[in-house]
Amino acid sequence: MKEVTDQFLSFALLNQIKQANDQCYRSRSWWIVLAVDFAVGLALFLYVDCDKAYDVFWKNVDELVDKLDGVITWLTNNPAGLKLNEPVNTALASFFQYHIHLWKTFMLFSRYRIIWHVLCGSSCMGLSVCCALFADFFSLLTLHIVCFDVYESRGAGKTTLLNTLLSRNLKGLTVEGTVAVNGNVIGRGITAISGYAQQEEMFVGTLTVREYLSIQARLRTNLPPERREKRVNVVLSQLGLTKCQNTRIGVAGVLKGISGGEARRLTFACEMLSNPALLFCDEPTTGLDSFMAENVVQVLSKLAKSGRTVVCTIHQPASQLYLMFDRVMFLDSSYPCWDRQSQWRSLLYRLRAHILDLVWNSHMSASYYLARILSYIPLFSVDGLLMLYVCYWMVGFSSSVSQVLFATLIAFLIEQSSSAFGVMLSCISPTYPVAASLAGPLLTLLSLTGGLYANVGSLPSYVSWIQYLSWFRYGFEALAINQWEEVNGANSTFWNDQV
Repeated sequence: MKEVTDQFLSFALLNQIKQANDQCYRSRSWWIVLAVDFAVGLALFLYVDCDKAYDVFWKNVDELVDKLDGVITWLTNNPAGLKLNEPVNTALASFFQYHIHLWKTFMLFSRYRIIWHVLCGSSCMGLSVCCALFADFFSLLTLHIVCFDVYESRGAGKTTLLNTLLSRNLKGLTVEGTVAVNGNVIGRGITAISGYAQQEEMFVGTLTVREYLSIQARLRTNLPPERREKRVNVVLSQLGLTKCQNTRIGVAGVLKGISGGEARRLTFACEMLSNPALLFCDEPTTGLDSFMAENVVQVLSKLAKSGRTVVCTIHQPASQLYLMFDRVMFLDSSYPCWDRQSQWRSLLYRLRAHILDLVWNSHMSASYYLARILSYIPLFSVDGLLMLYVCYWMVGFSSSVSQVLFATLIAFLIEQSSSAFGVMLSCISPTYPVAASLAGPLLTLLSLTGGLYANVGSLPSYVSWIQYLSWFRYGFEALAINQWEEVNGANSTFWNDQV
């Protein structure tokens, strides 16, 4: 009995220690996130020239708005433009041109230079505040179409929320408020511009995918036969159902047919026949394995990028699925508790993952840093030192032992600084291609301001300040001093940015 009691007390003590570590971990993570956010935002506020950025940005905005207006006009008036019926063409053109002209009016009559300075000045309150304001501003500018996700636990009201938005199955419910589209109360009229893919769809299992869609197209649209057939082909291509178009849908346990993911995409295809501006999907990944669920969400994301808003409810998505949604709302007992861009949460989690070992004190920071540096020395130093020794004797630099050793030390430090810069880029970049694309332009600027390719004193003021961040500059100066320190006056004139 005593042994059982001791084991129970030990388990309770370990559990308390773990909870304390978790609480400390969360607290430190938030403080680190806030500190980094504020520091980056303050740096942008101090070093970004708002006037120059404003001139470049608004010039491009004027051109973009004019081009959009021209494209919409061409699509609606040219025989090779929109292939929809005349009422739909007119409605779409009026919708987009209304927003374009509204934006042009705003640009003409508003003091948008002040707005721009407010947006830039918001960076002093942190990078997150600045990015949030810019995101809202650009959403108004670009008429941003998103793939939106409502995420909550089972029984919290996801399906009820969709039914309320679409005014369906409201018996026994008390609904307060209104449903508005673009600021206009629409009510049950939302069904005319939207599609609703429910969890369970009753298919005719003996029909093929194409036959079923053809019947649905006849029931849902008023298109002539030729255009109706073209619409079916377009939907089959959009939803990735071309390969299985001649396969029977099937009946569970009776007739073998298409897979679960294909059946779910067939549900979306039925709604896409009428080309809705809004698509509501109730738990599209329920009952699917991870691979099929990812394929389904990829299709929904593709539909959103083609010019429509997709609203989904989902329960316990995988991290890969979560990141595919542009915006996410969390519900708790039918109340919205969080509504943000999905990338914000993933950024926080990545940052917490990077500092996990440090906040848990798995090892000392100094020991981790030294171990990392020592492991990189053979990898990043051998090639640079070999190149130094070959060039050093070919050029004919001083053969003094002390100067050779000092040049070796300088080259070693330059190599280590470059490798540290590469590690930094790999830490802040989500993928290797992103890090590689960032490294090229940044290393070019650092090299140009290093003093070897151009006289730093002759560079423009908006570029010359980079020299103080360039380790190439300090290495070049150190090598020059090491070579010419025996020559009278060379040392002092070099420090005046003249050789």
